[in-house]
Amino acid sequence: MKIQYTSIFADDIGQQLGFLTEKLGFQITKKLQLDTDMECFLLRQPFDAGLQISLINSEGIKGHTTIVILNTTDCIKDYHELKAAGIHFIAKPSYTESGMFAKFEDPSDNVYILLEERIYSENI
Repeated sequence: MKIQYTSIFADDIGQQLGFLTEKLGFQITKKLQLDTDMECFLLRQPFDAGLQISLINSEGIKGHTTIVILNTTDCIKDYHELKAAGIHFIAKPSYTESGMFAKFEDPSDNVYILLEERIYSENI
């Protein structure tokens, strides 16, 4: 077994598709009908054929918020590029023991953490 999809819930599928494709560069790979009243879109990053996002309409589902961690090799550069693309950050880049991170939300209040992994702890 392996994890193939991780879900992101959206109040407005069209708005969320725009956010993921236009702002973050994801590509739609497929549309699936999961149940008579539930459909989802599968998306992936152009350079990664592995894990995909399944975008699911959250209408009628309350209390679902997803946290997505996006690894980067340059947090500051990506922060400025995403901010210039109109993404609102809720936490500016800062250092932790795990590396540098910045945090932003999408239109459906899912949280994204931009993480440049580094170990700054002396307790290794």
